[in-house]
Formats: sequence, structure tokens, C-alpha cells
Amino acid sequence: MAERHRRELHVHCYRMLGSFEDAEDTVQETFLRAWRRRETFAGRSTFRAWLYRIATNACLDLLAKCRPEPATGGEVLWLQRARAGMREHLPAERQDWTGGEEDAGTRELVRRYTDASIAADVPLLASMLRDDIRFSMPPTPGLYAGRDTVVNGWVENGFEGMTNLRAVVTSVNRQPAVAFYRWRKRAGAYLPLTIDVLRVTGGAITKIVTFHDGQFPRLGLPARLPADGTE
Repeated sequence: MAERHRRELHVHCYRMLGSFEDAEDTVQETFLRAWRRRETFAGRSTFRAWLYRIATNACLDLLAKCRPEPATGGEVLWLQRARAGMREHLPAERQDWTGGEEDAGTRELVRRYTDASIAADVPLLASMLRDDIRFSMPPTPGLYAGRDTVVNGWVENGFEGMTNLRAVVTSVNRQPAVAFYRWRKRAGAYLPLTIDVLRVTGGAITKIVTFHDGQFPRLGLPARLPADGTE
């Protein structure tokens, strides 16, 4: 049953790891973990979604082993897994995604994206997306493609009602990323919500991968942000 998902899991792992060989090894590790934990599959989600969750965690575990210490200034230099010869075999746009130099225009775009997200300003966010934007939220299977599809998905899922947010701008695999926190009255602090990893090409956002709050510790991000904004 699991074997029929091998190819799509390999693609998923390759996107996270940037290495064909590591992706193949991680798919094998995914199947091994799934076999060992087969009794934990309770059917609350699809079998495919369960496998994706295991594969995502296996990729993150592999990458965490090679994570360097956070650099000064709070930037997280993580997921730097590209092999030395990898660029020779990738199209230019892929190269930009996996390690292009961040320029002033990109930084400004990320700042505007962050501000618009905190304000839940969907029209402003839409203006920053390229027509062929792709959006995913692993380990949930599926890919939203196209600006209208992505924006409509946000609206349908209640993004416009998302309030009381704060953000920390960081980087993942030399890609700009924004970690969002939401105010929790009981905790008296802003607690982790999601991390958006952005791909920027030609002054527009062409891909967003959103990770859930469980990945904050692996990225060395704060466990909470105090009410006064100090850490």
C-alpha cells in the first residue's frame, strides 16, 4: 500500500533536501518508520497524509543533524544541504530558489509581505504574488497553483480573520522566511503559529511553503514572544 506513494514521496523529500540520493534514503527511512509505527495509524487522516507527515519529519531530522549554530542577529542559517555539483544540473530559477543572493528589493518585499500578513490584508498580499505562485503546507498533501487559487484558499480558510500576530523575519536554506506568532491570553505571550518560507523571483513571490509550529525548535526560533515585544 505504501509503495504506490514512493514516487511522490521522493519528489516531496527532494524538494526539502535538495539531493536525489538523500531523498531516496529518506523515502526508505519513511517506509521503515511507517512499518514500525503502523499500529499508530488510527485513520483520522488519509494514509497518504500520514506518510507525508512521517516523510517531512524524517527530512527535518536529517537536516537538523547538519544545522549550524544560529548566526548573530537572529538569522537562522539552516537547511544548507545543496551538494557542490548540484547547481550544474539545475535550471537558473531553481538556483535562485536554493541560494540566490538576497538583495534590497527582496528584503523590502519580505518586509511588505510580513506587514500585510500581520494586518491580514489579502488584497495587498495578492499583489505581491506572481500569477503562477505555488503554495503548500507540508505534511498536508496537495499543492495550490495560481494566484487566484492560492488567495481563494486563504479566504476560505478564514485568513482575513487572523488577528493578534507578530513575526520574526529569518531565513531557511538561504531563502527568506517569516515566522508568525499569535497572542495567547492564557499564556500571556505570543506563541508559535506558522513559518512561511518564500521563493522570490524577479521581484515577486513565486512559492510559499508553510510549516506548522512544531518546526520552530528545529529552526532555533524563540518559543514565545513576550507581550512587550522583548525577548
